[in-house]
Amino acid sequence: MKKKVVVAVVLLSALLVGGFFDGHRRPNQAQAVASFDCYGAPDDYVAAFDSVDGVTDGKVSYPEARVFLEAQGHVAPAGVTSRHHMEHIHIGTCFPYAEVVKQAQTARTFDVRYVFHNVSNYTITKSTTNWVSQGGSGHGHQANAAQLAELQAAMDASSDGSTHTVFQSYTETSTFGTNCRKTVKFALEVIASNANAVVNRWETGGQFTTYIDYPENASACTPEFTRDTIRGRDWVPDPNMGYIYASAFPVPASQMSEPVPTPTWDVDMAASGMAGEVDVDPNYHMHDPNAPDGDDHGIWYDDKGQQGVESFTETIPTGDFPPGLHRLVYIGDRHPTDIGHSSLIVMPFTVANPLCP
Repeated sequence: MKKKVVVAVVLLSALLVGGFFDGHRRPNQAQAVASFDCYGAPDDYVAAFDSVDGVTDGKVSYPEARVFLEAQGHVAPAGVTSRHHMEHIHIGTCFPYAEVVKQAQTARTFDVRYVFHNVSNYTITKSTTNWVSQGGSGHGHQANAAQLAELQAAMDASSDGSTHTVFQSYTETSTFGTNCRKTVKFALEVIASNANAVVNRWETGGQFTTYIDYPENASACTPEFTRDTIRGRDWVPDPNMGYIYASAFPVPASQMSEPVPTPTWDVDMAASGMAGEVDVDPNYHMHDPNAPDGDDHGIWYDDKGQQGVESFTETIPTGDFPPGLHRLVYIGDRHPTDIGHSSLIVMPFTVANPLCP
């Protein structure tokens, strides 16, 4: 029986840097509070946040199951594909996707990794997380001056085409009503600092579903989404640009480490008229001289072209992949006559393939 993940896309763009940590669900006997290793967390994230649970043990653990999710936003001048080697920002975090948050209401924490590549001529105005229901938003965290300065320095340093990474931890002190589906939004906002910037304003980020004491009473709030969702988003409010996003609807974080089906894995998707591409294990920071576009697409990819408004099922040949952790990346691009931008989400998945060494 094939396992399905539903992905709805309007536009996207992303990538994880570094290897993956074997994050299968294992109790941490040394620390009773934090007991679940984050599934799919990259090595540099694990190293940066190893001690967040009070134990330095080569693992990053939380009191509920979490998965490392990442969103990206890219921008590019007219005539250039707005992805891969263009100006782009990663935002990734270990998130309790579709799980009940176990941390105290006055001390919910998120550990976030930002990666900047080739970004110049911008000033960071805001870095936030917000807990949202359809009835209102604003609860969450806003980066302080020191945190913004750290992000700005990394972004400026990336202007030569190199990549620079920042790790920051945020504590959410706002309280909410119980029994509620909530969407947590992570966003980085920038404005042009001079006339050389590609766009005047730019916001990239991700928004993911979690629960507060659910499912005792799901009607206690009006959720922003009617189902659990992982969404990457990019917003460029210049003429003919606007807001683009990509959504995925996988199983909860506690089940995501389970191996996907082989020899094929069906992933249900839907596009809205823009160019799309599905990659497995790409490294967009590297050039591949053997690829027509010079990009490193990883071990497999499928150029979807213009998908229109029709849904489709992507059949991924997992039987050809080596066993272990992989990254599923779905990109979408928008190319009006002036500039282009992209949005993307990245999800880890595991292959258990005895026929492939």
